[in-house]
Amino acid sequence: MKPEIGRNTDYGYRRRHQTPRFKSTSGNISFYVGATANLSCVIENLGARHVIWRKLPEESPITVGETLFPQDDRFSVNHNSERNNWDLSIQDLTFGDTGTYECQVPSKDKTIRQHIFLRVKARPKEDKTEPPPVISISGPALTHVGDTLVIKCSATYIGVASIDWFFDGYLLQSSIEEGISIKDRFSSVSKTIHSTLQIKKATMSSSGTYTCRSADQYVKEYRITVLSDDEKRAYEDQIITTAYLQCGYGKTKVHA
Repeated sequence: MKPEIGRNTDYGYRRRHQTPRFKSTSGNISFYVGATANLSCVIENLGARHVIWRKLPEESPITVGETLFPQDDRFSVNHNSERNNWDLSIQDLTFGDTGTYECQVPSKDKTIRQHIFLRVKARPKEDKTEPPPVISISGPALTHVGDTLVIKCSATYIGVASIDWFFDGYLLQSSIEEGISIKDRFSSVSKTIHSTLQIKKATMSSSGTYTCRSADQYVKEYRITVLSDDEKRAYEDQIITTAYLQCGYGKTKVHA
């Protein structure tokens, strides 16, 4: 039977010319004045195209690719080719930064775009009768390739109850494809939010610094190292040797 050349050729063409699509979602986010906002934009099948950020209804862009157009150092783009993210970061937020931001990929039909509404709020006045917010993070310092990585973060709050997760400075979001799950649990009585970050099948690239940040801008970092098979065996051998020596074995007896 002859191969279906037409079908194979068409398949190859479609693979090379796949339409970009968003993995992140549109929505509303809120930050306090003076804080740093991270607007997430994750795009697959970008190819050689450029990602453009702009604030509506302005026509002029804020960024094209990683090039910044306004003379404002508060803006920057966080890009990681492995995660396909093109996140817009805005430092030292002002009330004037409130508005709708658009992440788009230029196209003839102008349909490849995603909107995020950013609201900048005044910081709540401190209640002298309440203790200041507290944040904590916990997890394994060492884990093994293929293991499920679980990190927990708890934070008390005064205003908005939310926690953002970052890995080496990049915003993390739940993703079935990447095996990332983020689940939050709230306690209205103690005004505490408990957030659990789970990464299935850790890889060597999962080693790094994980950060949880509350809406009140309190931050905690946690460093995790993922061991390879050889490193795990060497680590376990070291533990056994140390325990053996601490028990008094292996010492040379000196005779008078």
